[in-house]
Amino acid sequence: MKKLNFLIYTFICIIIFPMSISADSIEYTLFDSVMNVNIDRTIDINETYNLYFIEDTKQITRSLSKELIEVKPDKTNNLINSKIDSISSDNSFEVDEKAKSIDIKIKIDGYQDEVGEANASYKFNLGKDTSNQYDILYYDIVSNMDASISNLTFKIYMPKGYDSSKVKFLIDGKYNLTSDDLEVSYEDNQITGTLNKLLEIGQTFSVRIELEDGYFVGASDNFNYLTFLLLIAPIISLLIITFFWIKYGKGNKLNLTKLDTVPNNFDPAEIGYLFKGDCDERDLVSILLYLANEGYLRIEEHDDGYKLGKENSFKFVKLKDYEKNNAAQKIIFEHLFRDGDVAELENIEYHFADKFMEAKHMLENEDNYNKMFFKDIKIKKIISLILIALSVLIINFVPFSGKYIFVPIISILMIIGLYALFIANTTKLIKFIFGFGLLAGSIYFGVSQILLQDKLLIIYIVGIAIIILMTIIYTHLPLRTKFGNKVLGETYGLKQYLEMMPSSKLKAKLEENPNFFFDMVPYAAVLDSLEVWISKGKGIIENPPEWYIPSEEFNLLKFEKFIKNVLYTTAMVMLKKSYSQLGVDVEYSQDKVKTNLND
Repeated sequence: MKKLNFLIYTFICIIIFPMSISADSIEYTLFDSVMNVNIDRTIDINETYNLYFIEDTKQITRSLSKELIEVKPDKTNNLINSKIDSISSDNSFEVDEKAKSIDIKIKIDGYQDEVGEANASYKFNLGKDTSNQYDILYYDIVSNMDASISNLTFKIYMPKGYDSSKVKFLIDGKYNLTSDDLEVSYEDNQITGTLNKLLEIGQTFSVRIELEDGYFVGASDNFNYLTFLLLIAPIISLLIITFFWIKYGKGNKLNLTKLDTVPNNFDPAEIGYLFKGDCDERDLVSILLYLANEGYLRIEEHDDGYKLGKENSFKFVKLKDYEKNNAAQKIIFEHLFRDGDVAELENIEYHFADKFMEAKHMLENEDNYNKMFFKDIKIKKIISLILIALSVLIINFVPFSGKYIFVPIISILMIIGLYALFIANTTKLIKFIFGFGLLAGSIYFGVSQILLQDKLLIIYIVGIAIIILMTIIYTHLPLRTKFGNKVLGETYGLKQYLEMMPSSKLKAKLEENPNFFFDMVPYAAVLDSLEVWISKGKGIIENPPEWYIPSEEFNLLKFEKFIKNVLYTTAMVMLKKSYSQLGVDVEYSQDKVKTNLND
């Protein structure tokens, strides 16, 4: 029974507790506002509050918004940027100024079930009127209140005459007050009124008066023009990135060169280096296919029990000594056959790595790199990306003033969108979803925060346009020099030549050179076009090249598989290096690499 009573008591506390903490601590039994409207569109406001204390209360807060949302009778909105100053009170008070509001925290000694009084005075500057048809006085007489108001009175003193039919009052943006809800009298330049409705917590009671154009004179512009300085960083960033483009990219375009032969008689490894910008190990092995076509060696499928994976092994057979003048070719060829005219995979294992890397460095030397690539372009591109990211971060301070938690979030989403849309090499679907979607979404969210603020909207849109322009210019910063792009255009031309060649053209080339198809195999391999090129030979190529000795009947599908096996397996075997001289044995297994140190 005690447990049941405890559960019931706990349940009642859970229900009652939230109700108790949300109850009002005070009630405004009278809210009286006296508003003296000045000719410069400022209002001197004196407010008096009669209070009933529901609970002991030490402070009340009068929250004043700096951004008034004028609700027009046609239900459209206009934002009024205001300034609030000259704050005073007969009570002790503190002012807490925020980005979009000012809180007047008035100290009081209020005890439960007693009454009290407080007041506050301030000047409300509505700034310049943006309408060209008439002047507007719009003010929230009551807004953001922390308690209900049971009785509201007000007086508005106008600086000169006005049309009383143009005076409108509204609650929460709705012009639906009746004569029973609101009593108003108009006398000379004075408007006096009483609201006969209870205003709940947070409700807004406003006045809107349409006045003749030019009614107000000497109104100040409340916009902080220093906000335009936020554009300085994006503009400077744009100039820096544009300078990078002028230095590296102007006149340096990648143009596809139409070819019908290998440019400059480069071998496959050289073409692979020019195409990719580095020397892949399999590109170096393609030299052996190139030399086989030149008559220096042949390759025989040969099952000697050595396997790397599931494919059959093979061996290289030397046909003649190397006679050319190419250092990388010479290193690979002569070291392959250093022990005789036949080289099997198990014979070259563990003693080829150093020579293999030496041949690799023959291509990837500093002179070749500097001819093809700008030495410092990578750091310039990193600087450009940092400038773009900083510009995005800075420009997003414009719409999210006072909501700074959104600045990094929206900035990150915008940066991802820019990267996916303009920089990343990906599919159109990904570009649309992650690129356009994130970029447009983040911009929309930013614009929605300042839609009624023309100057801020201009700053934000101009800033976004500069950032997009920066990103586009960044994508045109080339990694390669003019020579590098020239040779890259030639290698792309060769790649397109192989991939787009029609059957009739291939047959014509074979009439000129019966070995043409196989001559191009190593080039197709380094240009990532091997499968496409092999497919071109279907129905045309029936016999293997002289340098290839298959273990069974020849067909192109098996030949393609064999070429891939030769390139991959030979590269892996050549890269194996013995560390026995260091006292280390390396044991290879399928799942892990285990290193044992010898004593």
